Amino acid sequence: MKKVKYGSVLKMCWNQYFDFKNKFPYASAADIYTVIHDKYEAAYKHDPDNGSKMISLRAWELWLSDYKKEFLHVFFLDKKLKEVLENMRIKVNSVKDFVKVNGKKEIMWSDTYHGNIEVFVYCFAVRAPDEEYSYAFKFMLYDNHLITICCKDDTGGFEITDDAYKIFLRSKEDNAKLKVKAFQLCVNTVLYMDCYPECIIEGIPENINANVLPEKTCKLSPSEDIKQIIRSGGEKSPYIKGTYFMTFRDERYTKMRGKTIRLKAKFIKGKAVTAKTADDFSKLESI
Repeated sequence: MKKVKYGSVLKMCWNQYFDFKNKFPYASAADIYTVIHDKYEAAYKHDPDNGSKMISLRAWELWLSDYKKEFLHVFFLDKKLKEVLENMRIKVNSVKDFVKVNGKKEIMWSDTYHGNIEVFVYCFAVRAPDEEYSYAFKFMLYDNHLITICCKDDTGGFEITDDAYKIFLRSKEDNAKLKVKAFQLCVNTVLYMDCYPECIIEGIPENINANVLPEKTCKLSPSEDIKQIIRSGGEKSPYIKGTYFMTFRDERYTKMRGKTIRLKAKFIKGKAVTAKTADDFSKLESI
């Protein structure tokens, strides 16, 4: 069976760690992290408007979670599934609920508040077949504000908020489009897993080609209705328009509250629209 190549995650951080370890073999991982992290943190506090310094700091925080085997590596079994998810529009409030439930509380320094704040944090990596580099993501939620860190070795990294996402959607710049797709992939991956738990398989792909394997992993396969989107054109399918994941949040949904569904696009006069009527939701409540 042909080996499938999955991209590296936080490769630059891992290379820095191994270089440091070769020079100082008796240094512990905690010591190495402290030295490098403190250097980036000092640079960021000195110049908080410098995006690259902020990303370097956040990347090392992600690296520590990866080193401790704390965050999940999601292996897409079908690259088309990843392409569908990164092209689906999102409703940010649903992922905020996910982070509150599944994230862990951390104390983090904020330049906005000029001090430490308590945040909910959720980290994971997304890896697709035959892609050289992969994304590492970090959700940070505080006071109902969501900040998402996206780190990828070939394109660098960036920070995006839910408000910025709405602005980038209207932009025609390539950099903005890149951020939109990365953010949609990040949000839609966790909501897809919440919506289709039957598509989550523990472990790693059998035919993987990789030097270092993470410990906390799962494989992700396409659901039957996503396969329909893939067959009808994948990322260019008309069924992507007007469809998104939604988590029931209102207290009146006694049976469905906390559950995530995908609202499907319907076509009216050749145009895709999303059907979400009170009657639709009432039918779900009666199931």
